[in-house]
This record gives sequence, C-alpha cells and structure tokens, in this order.
Amino acid sequence: APDVETMYPEDPTSIHVPGVTELWEGAIRPGHFDGVATVVCKLFNITKADIAYFGQKDYQQCAVIAKMVKDLNLDISLSFEPTVREASGLAMSSRNQYLPEADRAKAPIIYEVLCQASEAFSRSYPSNQTVIDSTLATAVSKLDSDGFQVDYFALVDRYTLEPLQLLDQEARLIVAARLGKVRLIDNIRVL
Repeated sequence: APDVETMYPEDPTSIHVPGVTELWEGAIRPGHFDGVATVVCKLFNITKADIAYFGQKDYQQCAVIAKMVKDLNLDISLSFEPTVREASGLAMSSRNQYLPEADRAKAPIIYEVLCQASEAFSRSYPSNQTVIDSTLATAVSKLDSDGFQVDYFALVDRYTLEPLQLLDQEARLIVAARLGKVRLIDNIRVL
C-alpha cells in the first residue's frame, strides 16, 4: 500500500474526466471525481494490476473510471459488479449505519421506487419524452411523500450519463435522496 506522500504529494497533478463528471454527483460535489480519477489512476500505475473490481452502487464512479481507462489507454481490465443489497433491497453502504431505526426501515423504499419506475418503462417501451417525464415525476412524488428529499431521479445513458429523451437498451435509472441527515444513492439498469 503506497504511503500518504506517494498518493498525495504537494501541488499534485490532477486528472479530469470530462462529460461523465459534469452531472449528478459531479454537479453536487464539484471536483470529487477529479480526486477519484487521480487516485485510481495512480493506484493502477503503482500496482500494475491486471484487473480492478468496482461495485455498481456508485454507478457514476464506474462510468468515470471506465472513460478514464479508455481515454488514457490504461492497460487494465475493469469488472463492474452488481450492487450488493440487504434482504430489504437497500443497497449496502457504509452510510446505512447512520440511519436511525425508523429511517432504516423506510430506506428500502428507494429501491422499490427504482423497480416500479423500471417496470413502468418496460411496460411502455419504447417510451417517449412524455412517458419518461411522467414516470420520473411519479417516482419523485412517491419518494417525497415518504419523507425523502430527492436530489435527482433520472433516466440516463449508461455510458455517458446524459439524460435520455427516448428509452433504449442502454438506459439506467439513477437516484440520490436524503433521508433525514443521510444521503443515499442507488441505480438499476432498465430493460
């Protein structure tokens, strides 16, 4: 494991991955993905690993790393593993420990709403912008009524993370919402 001085030198070079870092988490946490890309790239170079595994719960991070590896011609294979979920459907995360008991019982609703929206899209495929807007609004309304403060709930292209105007085979639903003081993120593939 590299030491702190190796990983975080004074006045370091930084990697910015354009496009996929601009929306969603990138808009809420400016500069976050520059730090992620820089540290991950350094680790790839230091370890000379053949393959790296990442969980899809942090889907935007996966997209950032995939674009960085492609754009910089890094010699590493990536494996993006399915989100590990609790029996309730809640995506496993270190953040879950900060949920009070009542909120912990409510938190799986986020996954239920993702699944409901995905099913609605599957039933209406191919969906147009009106169907997409209506389905997303219904999802946000459901989360709002259950006490979540929604930062975003969007249907995006799974590679670029740009919002989709038409549903296609590359669609992903992404969500970030606060429940009390805890901010939860989740996503699922559509179709």
